[in-house]
Amino acid sequence: MKKVFLLIIFAILSISMFSLNPLNMANIKENYVTYIEKYNSHSNDFQWFFEELKNMGLYKFYKSQMVGSAEYTDRPSYIPKHLSSIAEEHKFESLEKEIAFAGFLAYVQSDLAGKNLKEETIRSLPAFYLALEKYSTYLQDTGFLYIKNAIAYSLGLVKDSPNKTLLKIKMKNRRAKLESPEYYIYEGNPDTLFDNIISENKKTLEDGIKEISKLKITGEDLEIEIDDLASKVLSFVPEKIKKDTSEIINIFLNNAEVKKSREWIRFVVYLLLIIIVFLLKKNNLYQWLFFGITLSESIYILNYFDFSKDIITSFLYGTFLLLGFSLILVTMFFKAFGRNVPLLKRIINVSLIVVILLLMNMPLFKNVEEIRMENNPDFHSSIMQKTLLNDILVYPYTFVNKDVAYIGSQLSAEYSSIRYIYNSALKKFLIDSGKSKILDYLNYEDGKAKVDLLLQGLHIDNFETYTKLATEFKKILDEFEKNSEKRYKNIENGLLEYNKNVTNILKYSDEEFKELFKDTLEKKLIKSSVLVNYKPKLLSVFSEKTNTSINLKPIITDWGTKVLLLLILGFLYFFLNDKIRFKIFGIIIMFIASIVSFIKPETIHVLSEFKYPVLNAQSFSVNIMFGILMLIFTALSGLQIIKFYKGR
Repeated sequence: MKKVFLLIIFAILSISMFSLNPLNMANIKENYVTYIEKYNSHSNDFQWFFEELKNMGLYKFYKSQMVGSAEYTDRPSYIPKHLSSIAEEHKFESLEKEIAFAGFLAYVQSDLAGKNLKEETIRSLPAFYLALEKYSTYLQDTGFLYIKNAIAYSLGLVKDSPNKTLLKIKMKNRRAKLESPEYYIYEGNPDTLFDNIISENKKTLEDGIKEISKLKITGEDLEIEIDDLASKVLSFVPEKIKKDTSEIINIFLNNAEVKKSREWIRFVVYLLLIIIVFLLKKNNLYQWLFFGITLSESIYILNYFDFSKDIITSFLYGTFLLLGFSLILVTMFFKAFGRNVPLLKRIINVSLIVVILLLMNMPLFKNVEEIRMENNPDFHSSIMQKTLLNDILVYPYTFVNKDVAYIGSQLSAEYSSIRYIYNSALKKFLIDSGKSKILDYLNYEDGKAKVDLLLQGLHIDNFETYTKLATEFKKILDEFEKNSEKRYKNIENGLLEYNKNVTNILKYSDEEFKELFKDTLEKKLIKSSVLVNYKPKLLSVFSEKTNTSINLKPIITDWGTKVLLLLILGFLYFFLNDKIRFKIFGIIIMFIASIVSFIKPETIHVLSEFKYPVLNAQSFSVNIMFGILMLIFTALSGLQIIKFYKGR
């Protein structure tokens, strides 16, 4: 009976202890839901966050245009890291708000990718585990110090404590003192959580304090005893952190639903219709079914396709539409060089390849003002500017960094080589000449050189000696000349590559970023003496006018993507059908795509990379030449249905 009673008491104490929670879970949930509501409603008081998302999109766009989109494993640049940097720069009123914001960032990450929020997404977000680390530190480190301080105070080892509820008792060893008392001093305010923990464990603590007071120990041994007693009281903390983390993640998962694209259902409908036609054995219906599917997809592409979030559609288009289109063009290209192929067909097949390559690499939109750096002054105060600078200059893998390092290595090699000529080779030549009775005296003063030679060393009977000395020295000079010329060319080529890379960066930079780039280049990269001497040539590129207008290729804009997809869909439908009426329908789709390419939409959405925020632009012009090429591609395709054209 006594054991049962003790178990009940222990259970009550455990429950009360675990109910002590420094985190207000209801507050976390409330803040989390509020963040999501503000995000989805584009609340005005949440504009600071949308501005940061825009800066993130700008960062990725600038980086892609300046140096390409390649990532490096030693310093990966990824969405969770960038989203977490927003949390790092933001000041939170409480830990609850910080944790809630971290969960919200995981929600945003999932929304940008068009996926449902998952536990893995939350746990892998740096902002989340950093916020939980603060919580863990608070419970473990702060709590440990708080209780150690209370124990030390009760033993008379420190002067003050925010908790003075424990029994005060003097050490039996009157000379007892702490070896490092600074680790037992708590200077903060009283903490309700830790006060409650001390209260719940008062008997355990006071019994332990009594035992310690009887020990004739001091210094490090005394500290170990106090630490062990404090640890015993806080033994529940690791399990509590684990439990609270799971509870927080459940709050995030249960109160967030990312709106996923449901348009993929139409593919299921298409498949069911194909199966029905197959079961009915009505083969003549296939052509009309595919006609309907093509018409449906054409309407969907023009009106509903979201190239930033419709993952399944993008995957299927990439897998089947683009792959099929590429294979057909490659086949046509090789057929153009086959035997007995009419000249017109050769010309058309090759021309189709050339035109589509031009379309893929030609800008559809010109002079896009909203994306220019000078029109985004807030970018300079964002953490994204520093991230961009690191990715294009500071990190060792960047093109400019490698260019400067290469030029520096060649300059150093040249300096070492010429230094060797004068300090070693020439000196050796002169010393050996003196030893061989050729050189008597050498002096340089006031721009004049005086050389005294010994006549006996220059006689013909000393031929082998002086020719050997001259030959050895000449060999060194010849080797130096050959290597020096090679290094000089390497330096020139390195400078050309450097100028090309810097110019490409400056094209998308405004004056403020240009100056920051230049200043960082000087301070961080041009540091060695050989590079400092070469600095004028490295900095000359900054005096050139490099900033240009921003032009966008079709594949990184929603409108351009739709135009190209529609063209490809029409071409595939045209190519894969034999009947003239269906071929004409394919040409009509291509013609519509061509006409649409001339139209200036009110707003275009720019996506520099999948899963990153989309940028919006309204001030731009349409490249008419792009539309003309679209019409040429359509016309070249249409020529294949003319009856006199052989090889149809």
